[in-house]
Amino acid sequence: MCAKKAATKKAVRRPRSDASVRKLNAELFDKALRPCQLATPIFTIEFADAQALCWPLEHGIVRIELDAAREYTRSSMLASLAHEMVHQWQHQNGLPTNHGQEFQGWVDRIETKLGVRV
Repeated sequence: MCAKKAATKKAVRRPRSDASVRKLNAELFDKALRPCQLATPIFTIEFADAQALCWPLEHGIVRIELDAAREYTRSSMLASLAHEMVHQWQHQNGLPTNHGQEFQGWVDRIETKLGVRV
């Protein structure tokens, strides 16, 4: 009788490239989002509870940051990126970057399409 190997979550420390951002942009936003800066700083205590952040820069560009001190599973990384990309979409379309009704609509679509909790 074979023993089942215990399932382990593979931790993804940092995104290897912005390939995940390009893939999510294509799958979720029909490639409507402008290129963004993707960074992995270590978050300060001020943002200790955040998994990721989206910062508006000049000319409609945003910077999406994933906390380098946090270990992400593939699904938590995709969920964090998708969450911040909704804020990018809000910013790009001149909408308030919040978690209101428009944001929740995106969350429903993302969770259905990707099968991850945002």
